Amino acid sequence: MTNKGRLTAKPCPKCGHRILAAGWPFKITTPAWIRRWNLHHPIGVCCMHCGYWKRSLRAWNKEAGQRCAE
Repeated sequence: MTNKGRLTAKPCPKCGHRILAAGWPFKITTPAWIRRWNLHHPIGVCCMHCGYWKRSLRAWNKEAGQRCAE
């Protein structure tokens, strides 16, 4: 089995940590039905350390690559 076409997440472009989660960043005041909906339909990548969010893994890796080049 090959990893062709499979994306690997790069560290957070903002803080550099590797603790990431799939989906939107939520606050405690977010309604429960929205939190449950996100469990089944995760959109985006979120850093668990600083809360930075991007809509897709491709956009996340693109920005992380640009930060590393600077």
